[in-house]
Amino acid sequence: MSKKKSVLLTGASGTVGIECLKQLVKIPALEVTVFNKKTKASVKKLSPFQDKAKLVYGDITNLKQLPIKMWLYI
Repeated sequence: MSKKKSVLLTGASGTVGIECLKQLVKIPALEVTVFNKKTKASVKKLSPFQDKAKLVYGDITNLKQLPIKMWLYI
């Protein structure tokens, strides 16, 4: 069995992002992490995916809000 590939998706609560997320979580070989700004709307939109993807909230323009693990992606 091969190791899952990690995917970081930003802006997942937007129109294009939510469609990308819907497709990505269908692929068993992927481990999906979502990084999105936390708003009432984004929490509501992304809540159906909490068991299918790792949801991380913060502001990508604020480096202090990026978890250490996310530094692997930048």
